[in-house]
Amino acid sequence: MKNIIIATLATLALTSCTEDMDLNLKSAKQRLVVDGHLYDVVTPENYVRLTMSAEYFSNKEPEPVSMARVSVSDGVKETVFEEDTERKGYYIAPEGFRALNDCIYTLTITDVDADADGVSDLFTAQSYMPKAAKADSISCYYDRIQELYGIRFYSYEDTSEANYYMFGFSLCDSLVTDTYMELAVQSDEWFTTDYCWGATVYMFNEDYVNRPIHNGDKLTMHAYSINKEFYDYFLAMQDIYSGGNPMFSSAPANAQGNISGGALGIFTTMVSVDLSCQIEGGPQ
Repeated sequence: MKNIIIATLATLALTSCTEDMDLNLKSAKQRLVVDGHLYDVVTPENYVRLTMSAEYFSNKEPEPVSMARVSVSDGVKETVFEEDTERKGYYIAPEGFRALNDCIYTLTITDVDADADGVSDLFTAQSYMPKAAKADSISCYYDRIQELYGIRFYSYEDTSEANYYMFGFSLCDSLVTDTYMELAVQSDEWFTTDYCWGATVYMFNEDYVNRPIHNGDKLTMHAYSINKEFYDYFLAMQDIYSGGNPMFSSAPANAQGNISGGALGIFTTMVSVDLSCQIEGGPQ
């Protein structure tokens, strides 16, 4: 009887309030948004993107921030990132740049008047570049019960410290995981020995990759060693993008980043390794 009463009350709560409501949502103050990544390899992905924040329900592209001064330093050498002439708001590393392992990088952004008070603001952030990756190899298998392909990851582990990973993959040199929601992050809490013997880090099928899959196809895993700060930020971003529990969760919020000066976003450093194998064991 108690359960019936509770269920009835819940139903009334969800159905009795049908009056239209006009919500007056106050506009939030615009803030600088930073999206910066450094890798230990030479890649076009070594960049810092600057935009201004937008209203939560806005469907417009973020406003790029141009003519800023953006630099990174490893404590010895400062490197200036120049704005891309074709992509406003993207500040690109100079040719040949790669970040050094086991090093703390400092990002400095100036010549930006984010609060429109006529005075240039200063924004900084720091990020630790993990040690060189010890990833070994990957293998692919087919689970005939679930009708899914799986990717196994093999890697040497330093059990004396915590390690964090991010994974994406390509099929036949075409990137599959091109959004936050498709990437996967994992701590090494499951890896209790000094070698990870084939942990399954991805499961997928033809619907997921949106193309036929054949035995012999090239599969490439993009494995990244990341720091704890970015690991936590990434999980928070995925929770926001997925909407969490829409009925009982709190109102939408920005993930906690590491940029000083009141800016939003993240500046992070990560180790990048690509590992490839062939699709095997599939139905075709």
